[in-house]
Amino acid sequence: MNFGKYPWQEIYDWFQENGTHNFPWRQYNIPENNRLYRVWISEIFLQQTQADRVVGYFTKIIQAFPDVKTLAKTDYDTFFPYYKGMGYYSRARNILKTAKILDEIYKEKLPKNKKQLIKLPGIGEYTARAILAFGYGEPTLAWDTNLEKIFSRYFFGTKERKLTDKEKQNIENDFKKFVVPKENPEKYVRDINNALMDFGRIVDKKTTDEIDWENYPIQSGIWYDTKGKNEIKTVKTRDIFPTPDAKIIVIL
Repeated sequence: MNFGKYPWQEIYDWFQENGTHNFPWRQYNIPENNRLYRVWISEIFLQQTQADRVVGYFTKIIQAFPDVKTLAKTDYDTFFPYYKGMGYYSRARNILKTAKILDEIYKEKLPKNKKQLIKLPGIGEYTARAILAFGYGEPTLAWDTNLEKIFSRYFFGTKERKLTDKEKQNIENDFKKFVVPKENPEKYVRDINNALMDFGRIVDKKTTDEIDWENYPIQSGIWYDTKGKNEIKTVKTRDIFPTPDAKIIVIL
């Protein structure tokens, strides 16, 4: 198998039929600044919280604070009631800090540069890539543990095999070769990144016993060929503590 060659068209087609399209932050046909803002807020929330739970918080916060300028003028006490209940409160503080920086330095717009993005409070490697991919449609993969699992399984038959930086770069290069020539490359970038996230959540379950191999969407790669048999199953066992030899004392 040619390493790095992934069936991008198949995962794209699968997403059109089976992906989750109704998350409010996955609405991309809106003005760029609005799209960037919504992508950024959603990615911060999704760092530690499941998507279904994020929807309600995201919706009311976007309604109350529709853009960077509004958020930059907001203090923590005003913002907190809208955020309260989602936990990880450093996220809320970082959002307000970043909004002020964007307002003062970047003309209310998230920069189109990964190094600059990573310098903003609360934004790391993954979130920066997600903003570039979903916000700008840049041909990049939003690498996280979920994506690594999918590619490790496809190319090596097990999620236990960690990808090297060179292997990731080969996959990324192949991705760019696929999306850039498309008539609408931005749509392909967004849909494939979303497809990989949804695929890991909906299809590629944690254990091979949960997977419907007969109807598995990507019927190529070592993972499918071996039906996941290369992946070590972790079985939880009870700790067994040694019991000292019992002694019987007879009192006469």
